[in-house]
Amino acid sequence: MKYFEEMLLLGKWNDAESYLSRFTRIDDNMHSTKIYFEIRKQKYLEALDIDNRTKALDILVKDLKVFSSGREELFKELTQLLTINNIRENASLSTYGETNSVRRIVADSIMKLIEGNPEFHEKLKCPTFKTQRLYHLLNQSLNWQYLVSKDPHRVPDMKTFLMDPSSLQSEDNNSIENPKSDTTMEVHNVLSLEGRPSQMSKENGYQNDLQDGRSNSFEESRKNSNLWNDLQICDSSSHCNFLELQTHPKISKILRLAYTNEGNGILALGSNGHHLLWKWPSNNLNPDGKATTQVPPYIWQPAGSDLQLMMSNELTSSYSGDPISCFSLSKNDSYLMSTSGGPISLFSMSSFKTLTTIMPPPPMATCLTFYPRDNNILAVGMDDLSILIYNVCTNKIISKLEGHSKRVSDLAFSISFDLLVSIGVNDEIFVWDTNEWKKRKEGYLQIYGRRLPEVVSETHIQFHLYQRHFLVVRSDYLAMYEATDLKCCNQWVPQVAVVISQATFSSDGQAVYVSFVDGNVAILDTLKFQIRCRINLSTYLSTTLSSSISALAIAAHPHKPSQFVVGLTDGRIFVFEPRKPEDWNRFSR
Repeated sequence: MKYFEEMLLLGKWNDAESYLSRFTRIDDNMHSTKIYFEIRKQKYLEALDIDNRTKALDILVKDLKVFSSGREELFKELTQLLTINNIRENASLSTYGETNSVRRIVADSIMKLIEGNPEFHEKLKCPTFKTQRLYHLLNQSLNWQYLVSKDPHRVPDMKTFLMDPSSLQSEDNNSIENPKSDTTMEVHNVLSLEGRPSQMSKENGYQNDLQDGRSNSFEESRKNSNLWNDLQICDSSSHCNFLELQTHPKISKILRLAYTNEGNGILALGSNGHHLLWKWPSNNLNPDGKATTQVPPYIWQPAGSDLQLMMSNELTSSYSGDPISCFSLSKNDSYLMSTSGGPISLFSMSSFKTLTTIMPPPPMATCLTFYPRDNNILAVGMDDLSILIYNVCTNKIISKLEGHSKRVSDLAFSISFDLLVSIGVNDEIFVWDTNEWKKRKEGYLQIYGRRLPEVVSETHIQFHLYQRHFLVVRSDYLAMYEATDLKCCNQWVPQVAVVISQATFSSDGQAVYVSFVDGNVAILDTLKFQIRCRINLSTYLSTTLSSSISALAIAAHPHKPSQFVVGLTDGRIFVFEPRKPEDWNRFSR
């Protein structure tokens, strides 16, 4: 941030704000708002100090008025500065020094705000790159150059790395056709990267495999559904590592689980509205501080707080509807939105304080999720069949989406395609355009080409890593749908008497972790829903898994594709990962 600091010291306020906007927006959080305010206030004071009142008035109206809401007295005081000849006549500015010294003070203050701003977490230092990383980036660029070149027979070369690929033509096609050509072999090695395709190739390959498999996926899914009893069971510590998290006397039933986006903690919501946060230490045994089965985490609480301090939702008392629990973490792990049938609570993850409560029932919130592009915007499904797009910062409803005939069960955003997908308890799906908040498409879930019977089901959805497809999870059904046209690409219907409680993608999108009410966990391949292995949780429990105890919640680590966590109805939580760093394929038959 040395470059940014130099702009502040030189008084290049507009350039500094433009540079800052690439990292954070004015309404991302209180730290960001304060930084923008300090920059604009100093620009205003310097205009007044050189007696350029026309410029100062323009700054006041265009730049500073945005901060006036809730700060009317401060804005009034700034306005009054226009009426005096010397800003130092104002009591609060009596010690205002010469320009360079004041800029130094302002710059130091802003740099401290940046250091404490969660939007800048892990962005203030250049990351350490592995030696192969540049090679990967070059390979990806050459792959792209090859795909968009006008000459499909042309082999990309490092000499043309910075050239417009659309203008490139092959100079000697004969050398390409010769498999023994030195140039061809050299470029082949660059393109293949020892057999590991680039991310773009992976995504394209995934899309093609999913599309190619659509025609026969229904029949294959019927066959895969019968594999349950023939699977190899991962039933001992020799097969995989597991870790039971420390329990808490106030949590008796786990309803929702999520990893922090940083991957260093796990957040749980109990049936009584209490939340627990476990965090992993960073030490010699766990250098990166990420969640692992090799080092136990601790129940985290704010420094200096009461050991009993918890983030707790208000439970409904007067509303007659069945309470529904759900939560959503902001992308920077700074804020938590949560509800347990009562009003929605906004918590600070650093202090556990309840910052505000909104939308008390009726109607009751049935699902919610942060808008990935803006931490201040929340999408909330309601049991009055509507979806509210709500700005937490301004406390205003941006839009109200209507069309569902039954209450909304879940919501998911695709930022790549600017979509919001909603699903109702009657399996009715809507696709909304997030630019205008308008309905784009609607339809119903189907099994083998037929609409599902209209039975109320708490159906959940989650977008795949590449954002084009989303997973549908019902108690009796898994499916993959293409978001823009709502076509079913694959589905899995168990033919045995099992009830799905929850399912989630692995972080790389290659697997689906499925928890069942009977205490089993299945790991499925994403493309064809073939079961890789089954884990029987009772094998790992210190006590026998009774019929009254079941697995209700499951979540996947955001950075480690082979790690997941399962929550039980008795309050226990288990983290699983294979003993070796590869995935779970080695357990398949």
